[in-house]
Amino acid sequence: MVVPTVNGASAAGLRDISMVTCGGQAAIPVLHAITAEHRVDYVEVVTTAATLSVGHGTRINLDEYVDTTQDAVRTFTGVGDVKAILNISPARPPATFRVAMSMLGSGFREDSVRDLAEGVAKELRGFVGGFVVSACSVQDERAFVAVEVTASGERLPRYAGNLDIINSAALSIAERCADDRRSIAEAEAS
Repeated sequence: MVVPTVNGASAAGLRDISMVTCGGQAAIPVLHAITAEHRVDYVEVVTTAATLSVGHGTRINLDEYVDTTQDAVRTFTGVGDVKAILNISPARPPATFRVAMSMLGSGFREDSVRDLAEGVAKELRGFVGGFVVSACSVQDERAFVAVEVTASGERLPRYAGNLDIINSAALSIAERCADDRRSIAEAEAS
């Protein structure tokens, strides 16, 4: 499993690359940063995508989507108790792609959680321009962060942030792998 801002540097050595899920690509960088600084015992990831942006493959593989997202969150955060939920929204106008992350743990500070989430958002905007933190709060032993991804509207409708983030992540990894292979070939040629 590969998430560009978390373990993308190691992707070139992999034979098979799993891009996790769109919800995983949006949540894992944020959760990885927060769990590196705070004790987190439970994570819940709720992804909401517009029905018009969810294809047949996702619809017939909902269990795999949920399982893959949960496994990836566990792998990249070290948190064992994880729940993933996917909502496919029929709303009109179509809902913006949104991922809400609820965490239970201890020692959360809102300024720290917000700074970590905003730092991740800034990094992700390097290849997913429409990635923003839309909510962040801490109350006692609970932390909540929500992110939204808006597609540029050039090739994908603005509500299709789920497609934009997974495609942009895959392109980022493909470019990194190509650069690594080019560097190896140049080194061998000289």
